[in-house]
Amino acid sequence: LTYLVPSGEYQRETRDIGGHERTIVKAGTFQPVDKVITPTGILLGEEITGKATPVSLIGFLRAIPRGMEESSDIIFFIFIIGGVFGIFQATGVISAAIQRLMAIFRRSDTLLTIVIMTVLGAGGSLLGMGEEFIPLVPIFLRVAREMGYDRIYGLALVIGAWGVGFAAATTNPFTVSIA
Repeated sequence: LTYLVPSGEYQRETRDIGGHERTIVKAGTFQPVDKVITPTGILLGEEITGKATPVSLIGFLRAIPRGMEESSDIIFFIFIIGGVFGIFQATGVISAAIQRLMAIFRRSDTLLTIVIMTVLGAGGSLLGMGEEFIPLVPIFLRVAREMGYDRIYGLALVIGAWGVGFAAATTNPFTVSIA
C-alpha cells in the first residue's frame, strides 16, 4: 500500500508531559510529500532526501523476519509453554486434571465456566497475560466437549475471559502503564 496511499508528514513538537519529554504530532499540519518510484527503489529500496520512497521488494521480504526477531521473546515463550503442555499431555496430567475438574463440577457447567473465566480474566487483568493462553486453547476445547458444548464455546472460554480481563486491566503493565 505504500505505492497507493498518499505520502506525507506532520510537523512535530517536543513537550514536557508529566515530567517526561515527548515528541508529539501537531494537529492539522499534514503536508503531502512527493513519492519517487524507480526500478532500483522497487527492487532494492533507496532513500532520497525530501522525497517519500515506497517499500522495496527486499524491504517487504525482510519485514517478516525482522518482526519475528523483534517478537522473539514471546514467540519462544509460546514454544516453550507449548512444549511443556505437550509433555503434560503425553504423561496424562492434562487428562487427569480435566477429569478431576469435570468430576467436581459435573452438575454445574455454569459454575465451571465462571471459575475458568475468572481465573483467565484475572491473568489478563493483573499480569497482562494474553499470548500465554494460546497453548491452553486445546485444553479448553476438550473441556467444552466434555461439558457438551462445541469448539466455539471452548475458544470463547479462553479468548473471551482473556479479552475482558485485558480490557478491564487493574495492574496489567501493558495497558495501565501506558494509560
